[in-house]
Amino acid sequence: MTSLSFLRTLLLAAGLAAAGVAAATPLVAGLTQVQGRLDGADLLSLDTAYAASAAATLSDGFGDIELLAPDFGLAVELSSDGVLRLIDFDGDGALAGGVLRLGFDALPTPLGAVLALDFSALAAGSLVASLIDAHSVQIAWQGVQLAAPFAELSWQLQSVPEPGALALLATAALAAAAARPRPGRRTRGQG
Repeated sequence: MTSLSFLRTLLLAAGLAAAGVAAATPLVAGLTQVQGRLDGADLLSLDTAYAASAAATLSDGFGDIELLAPDFGLAVELSSDGVLRLIDFDGDGALAGGVLRLGFDALPTPLGAVLALDFSALAAGSLVASLIDAHSVQIAWQGVQLAAPFAELSWQLQSVPEPGALALLATAALAAAAARPRPGRRTRGQG
């Protein structure tokens, strides 16, 4: 392998690695705090023994934030890997209409997307997840029926790629383009 093709391979691998960094985990144990409201009411936090709380911190032994609706019908779980789960906590298989808003403090990078992850338990109804801004998420739903009691629906929170990762990806693309063989140009080993 020539040094030029080795360099091209190395830069392409670095670029692909940088692309993988684009979905970096947005929640950090001990730092990330979440404020949750459901239909305008504060969610209850495990951090405060399920008393109304202004914020919950990602700190429990499982790397999760656990919040409950004031009527205990809905649980919201946020994992350190950026997975957001809505759980039918009262086991009736239904989530009446609602609007959940979550605000995040101390994120290492801003949020860039909320992607549907697992809706296999959804039997009926509609849900819409969206970013309000770089530190807030909203999920609204109507008439949701779940296929089983205590079922869950999940989303993946993704962060905006760091500028360094994008620069590395761009450098790799430029290097690959510059190092590609051109017609009429001879390479080593050609006679």
